[in-house]
Amino acid sequence: MDVTGPHDDRAPDGDLLGRRRRVFRTVNFALAVIGLLVIAGAMAAMIAIAARAAAQAEPDARKYFYHLAWIAAAMLGVALVMLAWTCVRHLRRGRAYRTRPTRYVDAWGEAGRRFQPPGN
Repeated sequence: MDVTGPHDDRAPDGDLLGRRRRVFRTVNFALAVIGLLVIAGAMAAMIAIAARAAAQAEPDARKYFYHLAWIAAAMLGVALVMLAWTCVRHLRRGRAYRTRPTRYVDAWGEAGRRFQPPGN
């Protein structure tokens, strides 16, 4: 028995992820990349601001500005590693889940076949 129809969201090649799930995954990927790029941009701006402020600050305050710049650089590195990991995961995942459709099983028919009335 074939269950495909207008409600079926499987791709023409029989991929079980379906079109909706692919779109959802692509939108999630785009949002993650945009968020990580915003974080990376903010950290880069913080490094520039802290370095500029350190050049004009007193020696005691200069030390703290440099520490702030190093912390921002570390956070920038983490954001870039996460961005690279997200991109690699998204690009590799598209090929990992190619599967064949499963066989249709009529659950009600199977339940009726297995049903054993009490006393029999």
